Amino acid sequence: MKAFLGILLLCAAAMAEVPEQVNVVAEETTAFDYHNKIGIPEAARIKQQEEASEASRIVGGSAAGLGVYPYQAGLVITMSTGGTSVCGASLVTNNRLTTAAHCWWDGRNQARQFVVVLGSTTLFSGDNIRNIALPTNALNQNFAGQWAWASGFGRTSDSAGISNNQFLSHVRLQVITNAVCQQTFGNIVIASTICTSGAGGVGTCGGDSGGPLALDWGGQRILIGITSFGSARGCQVGLPAAFARVTSFTAWIQARL
Repeated sequence: MKAFLGILLLCAAAMAEVPEQVNVVAEETTAFDYHNKIGIPEAARIKQQEEASEASRIVGGSAAGLGVYPYQAGLVITMSTGGTSVCGASLVTNNRLTTAAHCWWDGRNQARQFVVVLGSTTLFSGDNIRNIALPTNALNQNFAGQWAWASGFGRTSDSAGISNNQFLSHVRLQVITNAVCQQTFGNIVIASTICTSGAGGVGTCGGDSGGPLALDWGGQRILIGITSFGSARGCQVGLPAAFARVTSFTAWIQARL
């Protein structure tokens, strides 16, 4: 089956807003030079694991069953250099996805083409593929203290060892205030950033970029974050993970649906 899917790119922090300081801090996060440091090696690792019927993903979480995250998508990215990288994405309509801006351009590397991988060959057949709602009824919420779910195809540990896990993993994370997050990342955390606690060594990791942070709110699951960056010190060191805050971009997204 063939379908046209548009990809909407969101970022947690715009480098142009605080040029000198943010550029320095950005090099200490996982978003800067993402494809060389994470995406391209992760693509090779995933390919190797899938050929061996094995997979390894998100840190401190567990394997997710088929249909639990029907909005989760994977992106296989062809770089302008010809290499292959990977990111995650979220299906928000039958022909639009959201992902992280650095999956397209990470400060050094430019993507040329995306191939979208969904959980079935037929859109919206059963519950294996289904879009996630935007937070239109929660635009004034900062969600601090709430528990949300992150899912992705990334590493399950900093050592990125190969293990016999399911292809998609998930982890429950508590949203923290931006003030707390700024204690780790400084002014790179801005109003359009949302962060989760890394206490206990849990969170997103390499290869999860662009994927969803979702919350059950008002009787439905809504998309509140797009996986953006973490500390370059590692995924299991107990530091926060940062996401693009979807409520900051909801009007922009809706105008492009």
